[in-house]
Amino acid sequence: MSNYRKRVLQDALAALEEETEKNNVKEGAQVRLSGILMRAYNNSEETKDRHVAEYLTQQMVTWPHTIEFLTPELSNTLARDPNFLTGLVIAKRASLATRYIDDRWWDDLMTGLLESSVLDLDDDYYALRWDLYRLAEFCERCPDAWIHLNHRLDRMAPPQPCKIFPCPPPGTEDREVDDQPNNEEGPDALHMLARLPRFVGWLLYPDNSGTIHGYTKEEEARLKQFAFFRGISHLSQGLGSAETMDCRDHGWLRALGLRGWPDVCVCEKCCVSANMTFAQAYEFVKDKTSDELAQVRLADLLNR
Repeated sequence: MSNYRKRVLQDALAALEEETEKNNVKEGAQVRLSGILMRAYNNSEETKDRHVAEYLTQQMVTWPHTIEFLTPELSNTLARDPNFLTGLVIAKRASLATRYIDDRWWDDLMTGLLESSVLDLDDDYYALRWDLYRLAEFCERCPDAWIHLNHRLDRMAPPQPCKIFPCPPPGTEDREVDDQPNNEEGPDALHMLARLPRFVGWLLYPDNSGTIHGYTKEEEARLKQFAFFRGISHLSQGLGSAETMDCRDHGWLRALGLRGWPDVCVCEKCCVSANMTFAQAYEFVKDKTSDELAQVRLADLLNR
């Protein structure tokens, strides 16, 4: 199957998922239509890889933890591919005839995808960095996966986030959205936030053991600014649903110090229309009540 046809089917799956989140498609219909689209995707090309993918999908629908027993080749080229993982979730939902998947299945999947042994490799967390970067794309396509990835990271007791994802020098925020990480160094903190802005909730917020993230004050401010603008990008364009927007994510809000949706909306006005930095916008909203935030007008900001 051509790359174009693959992309069309992937876009159709994503559109169906988005319409379901907006309650425009009933859950039962979404499950059935997703199954049809996935079969069209999987059956359009007779290859060895297709048969392997079908077999692994059937296996992991029931035993997701078995991903850790695959050969390194299959594990790296297929089982951690965001396309495969998205299809796996669709197949799991179809087998249950519901969108809800229990926590135990998710926990087993994440345990298989992120083995604790990856922390013991003498590679400066290079392998973990790339694993998380690929999983970030999976979480972007399947928002339900994010909270379970977050929990898995905390249970692994990883080192400070700055040691896994260094913050690059100032100025790199301006690189193109689709810029790929350097193969020798792997993705940095901005690559991760460009792909999944809600990842800032793990980068900057201490885990259950009270670990400090390790970034400098200047780096922390830059990461917050970057995560804020990436998080509101869909909001500014009127895309997505409330449930899938990064700026509705509790961890994103908490890491940026925002209390909720009113703070987000006023900060967006401050940054986009009044040309404030996120730090300036945060100082403007942090002490205001809900009633005061509701009364903020664009003209007032422009006259500041």
